Amino acid sequence: MSPIRIPAFAYADLPFTHCPSFDRCSVNACPLDPDYHQHVSEPEDSEKKCRAHKPTRLKLVERLREEGNPALDGLPFGGLTAKEEAGRKRAEAFAQLPEEERERRLEILRRARLQLSAGNKPLSELCPQETTPGDCGLVSGTEPHVTLDSVSNRPELEVPG
Repeated sequence: MSPIRIPAFAYADLPFTHCPSFDRCSVNACPLDPDYHQHVSEPEDSEKKCRAHKPTRLKLVERLREEGNPALDGLPFGGLTAKEEAGRKRAEAFAQLPEEERERRLEILRRARLQLSAGNKPLSELCPQETTPGDCGLVSGTEPHVTLDSVSNRPELEVPG
């Protein structure tokens, strides 16, 4: 059975056709496709990830917006991948937090990174008591504990209290 051929004029104005990688690309879940949210990458796909870098896609979307391309209205994430959109939303939500809360969360991350980079040693070993917490790049407070998830091998942070 031969594949169904769709005439070029049927999708000529869709954003993904303007991508510099379009002629060489075979990604099913293209972030420049208005139906992006309906497509998935299959294990047998030769390409699973968009080869166009985020800045390239965003510039393309901006150029098409200036040209008045109506197909942009259907892009679910404005040319971003689902993961990039989730990160954008997290950054936006973080920016809306009060300054004290942002600093508290950043401090937890600093402590976790320090602990991970030192082979998950307790912070009490990394920051001797005779130094002030600021000397280790920390402020006083509860000590987080970082573990690696046994399945994903990604760090998990536990913060007491």
